[in-house]
Amino acid sequence: MKPHNDANGNGVREDEDKELLQALQKGWSELDALTPVFPPSQQLMEQMVEEHRKTMRRRFVRDLALFFTVAFVVLFAVLAAIARVPVVFAALQIAALLAGSVFLTVKQRKQVKEHD
Repeated sequence: MKPHNDANGNGVREDEDKELLQALQKGWSELDALTPVFPPSQQLMEQMVEEHRKTMRRRFVRDLALFFTVAFVVLFAVLAAIARVPVVFAALQIAALLAGSVFLTVKQRKQVKEHD
């Protein structure tokens, strides 16, 4: 089969492309026939959803407890620093800025590792 030129002058082998496409479709059909598909049961899906809900609930409670603990400590430290020594207050602000930067950097690197 000789290629014919399309409008751009590119050699196109339409017949060979059609044959290749048909062969691929036939192969895919055979693979589909060889691989049985078993949809999960409703009970299994409900169990998986319930486990996921429990996991998410535990994470939420943990994160909420951590948030309130950190908030209480920070609030107490800020109030104590303002009442006692303004220099300590400034030091706490700098420490919080550095800690936040480190936390966000570590979290970003962890997410990049997980995606790779």
